[in-house]
Amino acid sequence: MKYVIVDLDNCISDDKWRLDRIKRKVEDTDERYHDYHSLAAFDEFKNGDVLWSINCKALVFTARPEMFRALTREWLKRNGIEYSLLLMRPKNDYDASVKLKRRMLTVVEEIYGIRRQDIHTALDDRS
Repeated sequence: MKYVIVDLDNCISDDKWRLDRIKRKVEDTDERYHDYHSLAAFDEFKNGDVLWSINCKALVFTARPEMFRALTREWLKRNGIEYSLLLMRPKNDYDASVKLKRRMLTVVEEIYGIRRQDIHTALDDRS
């Protein structure tokens, strides 16, 4: 089986309309992004043609905090996105998105037994 790693915000979830909800002057990271993440359920689905053209199982890697899991699962369901795993940012983890997702890749290998050679591609807005 082949897999594709899929990011949400600004990749398959159009978050542009809620970017102004980030409270950039607030020091507390959770508070800074709370409104931005809370509104994610209302995003439009984008890049579906790319996602559906790849005949692979989806592994969703997102930097959204774990506390938004129910909201995220509902959005995925409503948009018809079938996935094998949904990995989210653990509580009190403030690492940069790239570092976080590299750790997620390790988790996928070590805990779920999905080998890197079985990952066809990754769809993310960051490298």
